[in-house]
Amino acid sequence: MYFDYDPADRHLPQTELHGLAEMDAEADRVRQELGWSLAAFIGVFDADLEWLLFVQMGDYASQLYGGRPWGLPGGGVQPDEAPSNAVLRELEEETGLKLDANALLPAGWFATPYYQPHWRDHCGEVRLLYAAIADPDSPLLRPAPPETEIVSFFPFNLESLMQVPETGNGEHVLQPLRKHWVWWGRACQRTLENQLRSPEIWTYQNKEQLREPPWAIPPSFESVVSAPDGLPAKRS
Repeated sequence: MYFDYDPADRHLPQTELHGLAEMDAEADRVRQELGWSLAAFIGVFDADLEWLLFVQMGDYASQLYGGRPWGLPGGGVQPDEAPSNAVLRELEEETGLKLDANALLPAGWFATPYYQPHWRDHCGEVRLLYAAIADPDSPLLRPAPPETEIVSFFPFNLESLMQVPETGNGEHVLQPLRKHWVWWGRACQRTLENQLRSPEIWTYQNKEQLREPPWAIPPSFESVVSAPDGLPAKRS
């Protein structure tokens, strides 16, 4: 794992991150020192790490994508809120699932210096990614309109999901699905597979880089060639 300790890169962690408390503390440092916003998202898998929870956003987001976009649960971190608390709050608000901090593993620290939220007058956001395991058949699982219209676990097949169009409505059940949600799902899966306690560190210099994996050299077996026949199916 790569860490940059150059003081000029204050948006990057200035110490190695081991666990939720250290990631929360470093995120708060960036928020205080640079005035950046924070966002927190979570990849929730089943116990076999084969099914990933996706949410479909409501009509309010359709103007950006030509359809109601799919992604991972999460959202903005409030000014006095720790990211690890924020992601649990967002998960419950959007999907009904209730987890505690003991269920979380830190999966990603993704800096976006170019990004300017519509409600701020300057650029810069750190997006914190977490991984967890939950029961896909939980009776708590439900959407929360108008924010989320559908919440469901889908088979996580990297090659198949990378073929889902990023805009518009079509034959794919998860369309539109932007590529970074797929890569972030894989980052969470890798974290859970190996029970990692430190997140991937990655800086996106522009929105086009969101199509790339958040690690420097993708493993060769993750090269996307062609999608297998068939579409993702919801877990019923």
